[in-house]
Amino acid sequence: AILMGVVGASMSTASGGLLAISSVISRNLMQRIIRRRWMGKENWSDSKLLVVTRIAIIPMIVAGTLLGYFVPAPGIYLILAFDIVFAGAFAPLTFGLFWKKANMPAAMASLIIGSAIRLIFFFTMPEEWAGLDTMIPPIIAFIVFIVVALATQNKYPGKARHDVRDYVPPEEDVIAGEDLKHFKDGSESMPGEMNSSSPSGPDEDIANRRAL
Repeated sequence: AILMGVVGASMSTASGGLLAISSVISRNLMQRIIRRRWMGKENWSDSKLLVVTRIAIIPMIVAGTLLGYFVPAPGIYLILAFDIVFAGAFAPLTFGLFWKKANMPAAMASLIIGSAIRLIFFFTMPEEWAGLDTMIPPIIAFIVFIVVALATQNKYPGKARHDVRDYVPPEEDVIAGEDLKHFKDGSESMPGEMNSSSPSGPDEDIANRRAL
C-alpha cells in the first residue's frame, strides 16, 4: 500500500508537470507569441489548442524518459530543478515587487542567464565546491537584472506603482491569454465595473474590453 501511494504521488506529480510545460509551450509561446504576435493570425479554437497542447507533451515525455533511463538520479534532478527556478526567478520576483525601475527585458535576461549558469555549474562545478553552484547563479542574476534594467529604461521604463485590481476575466479571455493585457494603468476602468465618467454599464464595458 505504501509503495502504491508513492507510485501514485509520482505519477500525479509527473502528469502535473508535463501538463504545465505543454500548456506554457502551446498557449504562451506558440499561440500568443509565434502565431498571434509574429504571424499576425487569430487564436486557435479551443479544440485546436487542446490538440497542440497534447502534441507538445510528447517530446517532454520522451526527453524525461531518456534522461531518467540513462542517468537514473532523481534526487539530484529534483535539487537541480529547484535550484534552476531559484536562480532564474528570485531576482525578477524580488525587484518586480520592490524596485520601480524593474522592467521586462531585465526580468527575461536575469531569468535566462541565471537558469543557464546554474545548469552549466551542474556539469562543471567541482564536488568540493558544492553549495556555491546554488548561491552564485542568483547573485549573477541580480547583477544582470540591475544592469539591463538601467540600460533599457528609456525604451522600457519601469512602473512606479503596482495597481491592485479586483477583476476576474471571462473564461474565454483567460484561454486566449487576454487577461488584463490591455490595461496599462490605473486610470482605465475595469470590465464589469461602473465608470463614473461614462454612462456605460458592465455589459458594455465587457463588450468594449473584448473588442480591443
